[in-house]
Amino acid sequence: MDMATSARDSRPHILIVEDEWLVAEDFEHALREADFAVVGPASSLAKALEYIECDLIDGALIDVNLGEGISEALARALEERNIPFAVVTGYDVDDLPSLLSRHPVVNKPVGERALPQLVSKLLEKATDQPRG
Repeated sequence: MDMATSARDSRPHILIVEDEWLVAEDFEHALREADFAVVGPASSLAKALEYIECDLIDGALIDVNLGEGISEALARALEERNIPFAVVTGYDVDDLPSLLSRHPVVNKPVGERALPQLVSKLLEKATDQPRG
């Protein structure tokens, strides 16, 4: 989705943060097929933070390692705005910083059907939380 889009549709907007383009493409396809609006994919922390600043995000799927370190700054930014997110990673949950491991963690590879279900659950749990 282009950040310059003038009219926001009513579908939930999900940010994909993944630096492996093939994985990001698979995530994007699975979410679009399930009728989510996809923001990104962002392959860097800077780009992901840019998307978050636009305040168009309802949820996010974030990779732990974007090639520039662990995504803790991104997790903090999402938490500050009460944007629900899941961590999608090849790491073991016990090896993650607590900031990341206290959110849903899904190991790669993720099945095409599992991803939209995960996002739906994230959004359901977040409906009672105020947005920041």
